[in-house]
Amino acid sequence: MVEGMGTKVSDEEESIPTVLFHVELSDSSVPEITIDLELPFIWHIYRAIHLGGFEEIRLVLIFGGVIMKTLDEHNVADPEKSFDEAWYQFGDVFDLPKREWKTESDLALSFCYYLLRQELINRTGAAELGRNLLEHHDRAVTPAEVEAFRKRVDRWAERHSLPRPGQTRRRTIAA
Repeated sequence: MVEGMGTKVSDEEESIPTVLFHVELSDSSVPEITIDLELPFIWHIYRAIHLGGFEEIRLVLIFGGVIMKTLDEHNVADPEKSFDEAWYQFGDVFDLPKREWKTESDLALSFCYYLLRQELINRTGAAELGRNLLEHHDRAVTPAEVEAFRKRVDRWAERHSLPRPGQTRRRTIAA
């Protein structure tokens, strides 16, 4: 079971926010592990799963694990560099194109929405993250930008029939 446990990002905090994933394993020799991931890295995972499919990404991760295990068995001095070389050569063999998606904005808003709903980031953090994902700016956001991004996320939630961050979902019971 994976349980997301995040550090809340304060308006004053300037470090890169991270999210802790506590994973309980069925292996009795290692019953649990905690993985600390930076928020921008989680964005890439989220994006890949939504665009490529959960099962497909799982298989890609297994493939990456096979490459890393093989490199380890051969005592490669710099496994991360060698992994990159192997990965890109694999892509070259199949002439894999980079996909262009028309919905990058929608995907970024979705990511920010779910982080807000889980209270892993605050409105300012969401505005900064959203702006960086969508527009690639590095300066601090203004209060007006925070409010504009709040409205943008709220409109996205409304279009997808989801409650706004901070609201509870109304449940309807069929008669």
